Order: sequence, then structure tokens, then C-alpha cells
Amino acid sequence: MNSIPFLSAVIGSGNPQIDWIVTLKIVCILALMIFAAGAILRAIFGRGSSLTRSVSATLNILLIYFTSIALYYFFPTLRVWFSTLPFITLTSDHLFIWGLSDLPDLVFYPAILQMAVLALFVNMLETYLPRGRNLISWYLYRVITGLCAFALYTGFSYLVNAYTPEIFGTWAKPIILGFWGIILFIAVLKLLLSAILTVINPILGACYAFFFHSLFGKQFSKAILTTVIMVFIVYYLNQTGYTQLVYSDISFATYGPTSLVLLIALYLFGKIL
Repeated sequence: MNSIPFLSAVIGSGNPQIDWIVTLKIVCILALMIFAAGAILRAIFGRGSSLTRSVSATLNILLIYFTSIALYYFFPTLRVWFSTLPFITLTSDHLFIWGLSDLPDLVFYPAILQMAVLALFVNMLETYLPRGRNLISWYLYRVITGLCAFALYTGFSYLVNAYTPEIFGTWAKPIILGFWGIILFIAVLKLLLSAILTVINPILGACYAFFFHSLFGKQFSKAILTTVIMVFIVYYLNQTGYTQLVYSDISFATYGPTSLVLLIALYLFGKIL
């Protein structure tokens, strides 16, 4: 989806020279925002709840992006695999973050669906893979989660683009509005009618039980929240003018501290919230 005819509409217009002090500051602010969202959800739903875990998945997705950028720069032969990450456009020497306000529906909704698929894989792996008994094993499983989620997402995107490209095209908007609308409608209806829902309409009650109580079904509702947070992050980056990255600016001395902040935030979030 990133090789699209709307390139001039989706890339930012900011200064391509990256100030890594500003980058570190923005990442810290985003981490604090994610912590705040997690703290609110923990206060409402309790520690380790599904919604809290969906916020944690956001940090894992950010690490997938940062890892992809590093691999794209240091291993040019692998660049073909990074063309499907949503909300970014990759060129030979730049990374552009899309400007959301200028996106047409045929670009925006496919990107939302792609992000939802990536979020679904991350949340599923976070649920089913072990958490790790110590610091080293905990980070090892998070690395495995990120790599496996990206591999599954890449494979899924390849199959979709090869056999049913409409899914990430003209079908994306109906899929997002229809599928997400059903889940949100059932959630709101359940809150309003509580246990009466199962008696009035067993089908709606069964749907609610699947999406909000079954281990597999929960991943879809978690993916919605993760996707919404990621869209907010892209919007925040647009607002701050942080919309471009020049690969020649990347070095371990500048890139490392930013990645370290995300790794520490991911660990603290998992342990505290």
C-alpha cells in the first residue's frame, strides 16, 4: 500500500534533518502518554486486564517500526519486506510519516485495516507466548513477539495483495466500519442491557461472549484499541512536525537511546500495569 499515487498527499512537509534530542523527547512524551492511558485502564479494569494489555501492544508495535527502520538502513537487500507497514512511505533514502488530514478514504481505511491486522497479531502473540521469568527471558520473548508478528503480518499482506487486493483497497472501509461497528455496538448494548441481553437475543449474547470473554475473541477488541492509539501517535507526530527521517542521520549513538527508552517503557509497563 505504501507505493501509492498519493505520495505528495501523505508525506509530511517538515525538515528532513532529524534532531535526535527532539526525537528522544517525543518518544519520552509518547511513552508517558501510553503509561497514562494504561494507568487509567488499570484503575477501571484492574491490573493485567485485556484493555491494559492492548495498550502494552502499542509499545511493541513501535519497536517493530524502529527495528524495521534499522533493518531497512543496515540491510538494503531486505527493503522489499518493509513496504507494507501502514502509515509510512519508504524511499531509497527517506522515511515519510503520512499526514492523516490529507488522506483520501482509499488510502486511510486500508492503512487502518493494515494496522488492525498488525495489532491483532501482536496482541495474539502477547497473549499466547510466555511472559518470561526474568529480565533476559522477558525481553527475549518480546523480541520473538515482534519478529513473529511482523513475519505473520508480512505473509498475510503478501497473500492479500496476491489474491484479494480489494481487502486492502476498496473493501477496507466496509470491513472496518462493519466489523468494528458490530463489536462496538455489542459492547455498548451489553453495557446498557447487562445480563438481559442474553435473554432478549441469544445471538447477541453469544457474540458478546465471543468478543469479550473468549481468549481468542478478546484479541479483536484489543486490536481496536491498539489501532486507535497508533493512529493517535501518527496524528501527534504530524502535529509536532516530525514527519520525515533521513537514513544517513541514523547512527547507534543517536538511534540507540531512543530504542532504549522504548525497551525500558515496555518492560515497566508490563511489570507495573
